[in-house]
Amino acid sequence: MANRRETLFGIDLRSLAAFRIGIGALLLTDLGMRATDLTAHYTDDGIVPRSLLDDRLRDSWRWSWHMLNGSAAFQSALFLVAAFAAAALMVGFRTRFATVVSWLLLVSLHARNPFIVNAGDVLLRVVLFWSIFLPLGAVWSIDHRYRPQAIPKNPTTSVASAAILLQVACMYWMTAYFKWHGIWLTPDGFRRVVELDSYAKPFAYQLLNFPDLLPWMGCGVLSLEICGPILAFSPFATKPIRLLVFVCFCLLHIGIELSLTVGLFSIISILAWILFIPDVFWNRCNAKWPQHLPPTTTPTTTDRQRWIASTVNGFVLLIAIYVPIWNFATVRGSWLNRYQQTLSPFVELTGLRQKWNMFVAPPSSDGWYVAVARLKDGQTVDLLRDGAPADWKSFEKPVYAYRRFPNHRWRKFYRQLSQRHSDSTFPYICRFLGGRWNATHPESQWAKSVELHFMEPVESEAGEVPDSFMQQVLHEELFEPPASSFEQDSTP
Repeated sequence: MANRRETLFGIDLRSLAAFRIGIGALLLTDLGMRATDLTAHYTDDGIVPRSLLDDRLRDSWRWSWHMLNGSAAFQSALFLVAAFAAAALMVGFRTRFATVVSWLLLVSLHARNPFIVNAGDVLLRVVLFWSIFLPLGAVWSIDHRYRPQAIPKNPTTSVASAAILLQVACMYWMTAYFKWHGIWLTPDGFRRVVELDSYAKPFAYQLLNFPDLLPWMGCGVLSLEICGPILAFSPFATKPIRLLVFVCFCLLHIGIELSLTVGLFSIISILAWILFIPDVFWNRCNAKWPQHLPPTTTPTTTDRQRWIASTVNGFVLLIAIYVPIWNFATVRGSWLNRYQQTLSPFVELTGLRQKWNMFVAPPSSDGWYVAVARLKDGQTVDLLRDGAPADWKSFEKPVYAYRRFPNHRWRKFYRQLSQRHSDSTFPYICRFLGGRWNATHPESQWAKSVELHFMEPVESEAGEVPDSFMQQVLHEELFEPPASSFEQDSTP
């Protein structure tokens, strides 16, 4: 029984170390990408000043250290601390402390600007939480090399190891459940996903040349999301099946990354599946590239240490039960849905809030934005196209809409706007775009006004791509005198 439990819910220490290195590198990469838009996304001079979020945070249990100050210097300091913590996590230096700091700062960062948080960010945040309770630094780490300590049994089996594996499985089961009750079972379901304007890459449009294949691809994705995690916990031939499932999900997420712009989602998903890699893989690698795996030791523990360990395990077990309850509460129409507001404080406080309804019911087209600036010299330019003339091309549907944004966070932000049309956000967008333009151009070319337009698709027959769009003027901001105090930032 103990061996079976280890096989199903244990994690090889080498898989855990590879996961730790990948997570640390991903955190550093994420911070570097976010830093290019630090002024725009995280300061009071950007598109989401703190005043815009006051009510949102006041009415919830979300918290954010990044809300303490709206200056670029303060945000840069927090980014620097997060980068040091991520680097320490990657190399395994004071690993548990680095994990806790990374998790706290990530929860804080996401709460500072929730408009640009996507499913990949959420998955990174929740697996980082579970990682706090795992021996990430047991092998392949500075902690082990220079701070000798007891090596836990390999594989490590605990409530936390079971929780993080089930968390990964839960994500796929929940997204499959949402898709099962969405459009994915219709013949055009998968087609509507791959042709979604703000996500689709050139490879996705190539897939549209095979219309007879698309329904089968959609069926394959849904089947893998349901059956893959189940097979990963197969009581028979667990290790070879897990290797096969790992390869299948890697191929799935590589395909998603080639087809759609989804931010960190594909990378963090593959990293999460590394936890399922069994010892047979590492043993085979060790046969080709010999490496020393330290022997496990059983440390001497006091009654107090055993009491603390039991308390922590009990706490983790309660959370492990709470998370699937919360996931079912996110399903509209379920009997738990009525208790969602009651359940939300804990998941907001810990950053475990999650809803895996990605691409459940995508529209046939999601529109695009145009920011028309009228300059002092009489020109009109589109600030979302690097100052190109604001002519008919600005209002024409772009061939690849995702290329209108410098990165996936800007795409996520504007897509959130198209879904919610948050009127309170529009003035800040116009002020930021106009202020940044004026800060980088001579006074004769300063913007006198900025208009934010949205090209909304006109409703058509179900499943059909609209061939006409309605132009809406969302907001006009006047610059008298023109603003010029904005720092240059990356172009949205």
